Amino acid sequence: MVACGGAPPAPQPGAPLTFLGEAVIAPQAAVAGEPDVGGLSSIFRVEGNRYFAISDDRGDTGPARYYELEIDLSDGRLDEGDARVVGWQQLFDAHGAPLHTYTYDLEGLATLDETLFVTSEGDVEAGVEPFVAVFGPRLRLMETLGLPPGFVPSADGSTGVRNNLAFESLTITPDGRYLFTGTESALQQDGPEATPDHGTTARLLRFDRQHGVFDAQFAYPVEPVHTGGLVPGALEVNGLTELLALSDLHLLALERAFVAGAWPEHSIKLFDVCLGGATNVSAIDSLARTDTPVVPVAKRLIADLADLVPRLDNVEGMTFGPTLGGRQTLIFVSDNNFAPLRQITQVLAFALADDAIRGCSGR
Repeated sequence: MVACGGAPPAPQPGAPLTFLGEAVIAPQAAVAGEPDVGGLSSIFRVEGNRYFAISDDRGDTGPARYYELEIDLSDGRLDEGDARVVGWQQLFDAHGAPLHTYTYDLEGLATLDETLFVTSEGDVEAGVEPFVAVFGPRLRLMETLGLPPGFVPSADGSTGVRNNLAFESLTITPDGRYLFTGTESALQQDGPEATPDHGTTARLLRFDRQHGVFDAQFAYPVEPVHTGGLVPGALEVNGLTELLALSDLHLLALERAFVAGAWPEHSIKLFDVCLGGATNVSAIDSLARTDTPVVPVAKRLIADLADLVPRLDNVEGMTFGPTLGGRQTLIFVSDNNFAPLRQITQVLAFALADDAIRGCSGR
């Protein structure tokens, strides 16, 4: 565990991120009969110490829901007991009924006033389509945003999102106008998944709330898997798991890699991403088979959390935390896959150096 107490550590010269500590949230529900805590795939700071975190439980341990968390960084550190679940909220369909089990795989979350935006990866193998949904007062479904062509899987599996590699991410710009999500990996028609030998090309989607349309798509180059597996056929994956919008053209992106049996098993990389100058690929059916020149988004590595944290679990969500001593903080959360004997729900805190996010001036 991380040592407790003391003043915030001084930033190391040139270090973009300074580790502020870790807290682990127990999987057991605080009240008997309530759903277990797990599957935290996205986190969003609402105000102060209050955060929302979506669960990707498809109905196995409880209803479609998000948790309300309190995360206390008031002493400049994150220690055991500083992150805790204080409640949870169920999501409902347009008629106020519970969402049907196995019709969703909730992964991304953002909120604005009384509106909650949520993404679902769906389940390609079961014929469940991915979606981006809007929930209003009383957490009732208001609408699902119509996806552009090419994202919903085709009957023959030649186009559309891959199973469990769809919309992990969701973010909203500070002015509330734009939503961003992205595929975790390439669409079927855009090329293969990432391996230790090569990366893949995901698509970012930007939704303009003022006009009610997905107004742009961008090619996002995902890194290769960080290492090869020791066992033939063992899981090797890397994908885009979270986005954090600074403007309509500037994002932070989180890539999560996992290789079963390797050391380290995880690589969690944070990137500064600029969309200015990138090609809007909305009209390109296949990025793998096009004669149109495509300029992908520009990205710059900020840090790999695996280099900074004593232990690292399946980190999938991030949000800005409070400002401490003039330094912006970042909060990350891991998805324990409801496997409490093997994984943990891990909350991590970091302070950002002043020049860690450099903006979009040049490629």
